[in-house]
Amino acid sequence: MTSLNQVQLVGTLGAEPTVASSSTGKQITRISIATNRRVKTTEGEWTEVTDWHKVTLFGNEAEYMAKFGKKGAVVALGGRLQANNWIDKEGVKRYDLDIVRESVHYLGKV
Repeated sequence: MTSLNQVQLVGTLGAEPTVASSSTGKQITRISIATNRRVKTTEGEWTEVTDWHKVTLFGNEAEYMAKFGKKGAVVALGGRLQANNWIDKEGVKRYDLDIVRESVHYLGKV
């Protein structure tokens, strides 16, 4: 059996990148990318909807994105989906779906 876990997005950075460190001291950069799609309303009119995607970067690209990534920049991204779950401070089990970056290319400004 063969499986494939691949995501490709072209979108706009919705905020400045956030930077953290891993337990081994490596830099981790997180970004939020907005993509838009058109949907038809119940009244039959078309409207644009924005979807937000959380992306995690590691290594050299994490450092590069932290330094040069700016809100409003247009990027093309390739990566994989990663499901996460944890228990929050109130004891509630939480779920999250993140994109782990494998490649990022800057395409310009909006």
